[in-house]
Amino acid sequence: MVIEVNPRNTVQGRPRTSGSRVCARCYRAAAKYRIRWPEGPICGICFHNAMRTHGNCAHCDTDRLLPGIDELSASPICAPCAGIPSIICASCGSEAEHTGATTAHAAACAATYKPCSWTKPTSPTPCDDSSTYSLPLSDPRAS
Repeated sequence: MVIEVNPRNTVQGRPRTSGSRVCARCYRAAAKYRIRWPEGPICGICFHNAMRTHGNCAHCDTDRLLPGIDELSASPICAPCAGIPSIICASCGSEAEHTGATTAHAAACAATYKPCSWTKPTSPTPCDDSSTYSLPLSDPRAS
C-alpha cells in the first residue's frame, strides 16, 4: 500500500482580495475602500498604518497622531493640517480610530458606551444615565 503525500499550499495567511479600486497611498488594487480622505480613497492596510503613527507634525510641530501625509515632502502630518475630518473620541477626547462608521468613539470607550444609543439611536424612551454597557463574562447561550 502506497500513501501519496500532497504538499499543502505554501502561501501563509489570509488571501488578499483584489478589485478595481486603487488606494491613493500604496496604489494597490482593493475590493473596497476603508475611508476617503482629502488625498483620495484609502485602503484598510494604509488606514490602519496611518492610525498608528504618532510623533511631531511636520507642519505645526505638535506631538500627536499623524494620519496624514504631506504631498511635497511625504512627511507624516496631523489630521487638522491634512484636512482629515475629526478623529477625536466623543467620550474621552483622545485621538483614536473610531469603532464604526456612525460612531465617534474610540475602541477603549466603546465598552462603556450606553447600549440604547448603540443599538437604537432613535428610540423614543431616553436612556438611563446610570446604565452602561459591560461585556458579558460568559456566553449566555452556553447554559
